[in-house]
Amino acid sequence: MKKRTSPHIARTALVLCVVLVAAPLSARGFGAMNYSKPVGINLKAQTYRDGVYTGTADAYRPGLTVAVSVQNGKVTSVKVTEHHEDGRRFYDFPIQVIPPAIVKAQNTKVDAVSGATATSYGIMAAVEKALAGAK
Repeated sequence: MKKRTSPHIARTALVLCVVLVAAPLSARGFGAMNYSKPVGINLKAQTYRDGVYTGTADAYRPGLTVAVSVQNGKVTSVKVTEHHEDGRRFYDFPIQVIPPAIVKAQNTKVDAVSGATATSYGIMAAVEKALAGAK
């Protein structure tokens, strides 16, 4: 005669399997990423010292660095100089469009690239950190 597993034990085993599979996913950050979030600075309202300033913030991965050029007290260029982002199809577009958008708007909070919010916000926050040294 075969002994059957009780429904209680089967449910407990199923829940345990789900927890063991889901735990690494939630630890990676699905729904709770730790990227930097920009405050949003109106660059027109501020005069900065001329020079090139660097700032680093967390994007999809930590360590996104930008170089911000200031001439005549205004931001004239933003370039991403280093990053550790994953998946070129995700990070490439924000790295191309966010820096010139910041310069054009003269604001650190511009529209983020859909599907690459963490990278977009990381660039914006890195610019804010760079400009903290330019006051």
